[in-house]
Amino acid sequence: MPRASPHAERAPGPQPSGSSRLAKIPRRGIASALRVNERAWDATVRRHREHRGDEAARLARGEDPADVEALGGLLRREAGPLRGRDVLHALCNHGAMTVALARDARSALGVDLSGEAVREARELAERTGSRARFEQGEILGFLDETRRRFDAVVAAWGVLCWIPDLRRFAEGVARVLRPGGFVYLLDGHPMANSALGVGDPGDTYFARDGRRPRKERWTLDYVGPGRGTEVAIAWWQWTLGDVVTAFCEAGLVLDFVHEFPGTHPAYYGSQIPLDVVDGAGHLPGRRGLLPLSFSLRAHRPRGGPERTPRASARRRRKSPSGA
Repeated sequence: MPRASPHAERAPGPQPSGSSRLAKIPRRGIASALRVNERAWDATVRRHREHRGDEAARLARGEDPADVEALGGLLRREAGPLRGRDVLHALCNHGAMTVALARDARSALGVDLSGEAVREARELAERTGSRARFEQGEILGFLDETRRRFDAVVAAWGVLCWIPDLRRFAEGVARVLRPGGFVYLLDGHPMANSALGVGDPGDTYFARDGRRPRKERWTLDYVGPGRGTEVAIAWWQWTLGDVVTAFCEAGLVLDFVHEFPGTHPAYYGSQIPLDVVDGAGHLPGRRGLLPLSFSLRAHRPRGGPERTPRASARRRRKSPSGA
């Protein structure tokens, strides 16, 4: 199920869009925010267990989970065939989407901050006979340190607000992709929460607070009737321009950026009931008024020496011409 706060009883408010070049986020302070989120998601995974029913049986029958079926199965159509590919599923939560992706892929690895989520994901893979593998880890550190390479990186539904440094995330994705490999991102539209008044009063799409995480208390419950335990969380908001800029500056080539009038049917939980049409949730009486979700696909070009985006950036900064 989605990881984003839009599924919570409170949803995120936006942060600054930044300059034309995405600002680097200091690592100081991120670690404590991530520890807060790890505790929150450990508790939330346990809370949601009662709502998922026999998910293993459904996956074993070849059914897709809700995150893959959303928007009429958009993820599979836009990401394209995964047969013969090594796939990294970033922020995989309890692993249902990873198991579904692993059916066609040569290999599928899910990475998540929550140890409880990874434990459940491994159990799910065992019960379904899936080849999917899972690791607990903070995604930025994993991308920085892993020696593995992938043909595809997938992140979907409720991932952006849990990424503390979008530039570092994009650089890490570019580093682990093989030439010709791609990243596919599918999430709620970053302007929708502000436009719908879901976030804190006074939040705007371009709110400026130095990109420090917002620290609040939410009831992270996107599958139940709002009876979840209130937990402390830290989140970050990124504009659509931030997302596009980060991947471009990391040296990836955009294939497309698409915006949609619908979103995941459960995206706002009980806070904003949605009309569900063809697997997409729409605003009642306001269908098509706002973009509620978006997708992005970008690839690493083939050819030329393999080098990390960080090394390339250092060489550019040292160039006398400034090019």
